[in-house]
Amino acid sequence: VVDTDKTTMVVKDSTGAIITENIPVTINKTTGRITITVENEKIVGDYDLEIVKVDSKTGAKLSGAVFNVNGQDKTPTNTDGVLNLGTTEITGTTTKDSYVIKETTGPDTYNKFDGTIELEIAKKVENGKYVIDTANTTMVVKDSTGATITQDIPVTIDKTTGKITITVENVKKEFDLALRKFIAAVS
Repeated sequence: VVDTDKTTMVVKDSTGAIITENIPVTINKTTGRITITVENEKIVGDYDLEIVKVDSKTGAKLSGAVFNVNGQDKTPTNTDGVLNLGTTEITGTTTKDSYVIKETTGPDTYNKFDGTIELEIAKKVENGKYVIDTANTTMVVKDSTGATITQDIPVTIDKTTGKITITVENVKKEFDLALRKFIAAVS
């Protein structure tokens, strides 16, 4: 039979140092079965994705823009010009999350951005947690014909908070605005 009083177990970390981690052991004297229960902590992580609308000349934030993200229209940008797409849990099932972003409605008196933003967020494990892999996260901007363009669309990734911000600029409809002012003056 197993002598439970003289059976010992030592737990060591990856360097070989003895640690005091509690590893439950059960010994069934009748069957002789020894069961060691090793617990694992699930790797977790998340990120927030937001789109910010700004005036191309002044940088002022613009409300009212509507974006289509992966085939679904989202709530318009708020008074701060922000469309927060919410928190996405990072899982181990894929190495990248893909987003196709199109502006379907521009802010009032502004031209909408006619291109497409294709964002691929890469993930990796760092210090036992999923984080955004900034070196392998990519963004491609395409014009209305699908050709890749070099338009600068700033994207910032804060690895600490997990917030990804895409800033999309809009050009004010100068002629439309001037026409509205003229009609208002004539009326």
